Amino acid sequence: MRPSDLGLNAPGVDWRFVNFCAAMLGCEAVDDLGMLGPTFAAAWPDYRAVIEAGLQHLFHNRPISPETWYELTYVRFDTPDQLALFHAQVYSYLFQAHTPAPTAPMNN
Repeated sequence: MRPSDLGLNAPGVDWRFVNFCAAMLGCEAVDDLGMLGPTFAAAWPDYRAVIEAGLQHLFHNRPISPETWYELTYVRFDTPDQLALFHAQVYSYLFQAHTPAPTAPMNN
């Protein structure tokens, strides 16, 4: 998927953000999100900026439905509000160090 496929036509957002979502927020890794913090803090500044812009766009503008998010990550959310809250929590965890890692919903 490309950023435009996900409604992510936003300044500063590119294909790296889609890859981040699929890999780090996908079903295989999302339960281990708590281990991402120290590694992510050491990432290149331009990469961090792309992830920050993408997460902000997701939780402010909500361009992705729970169904589309599932197609990308195989992590199911029941409502757009739950998905936006999760994106805000991921943002807070990665960019506001005082927050614990969010918990993804249990997939059935």
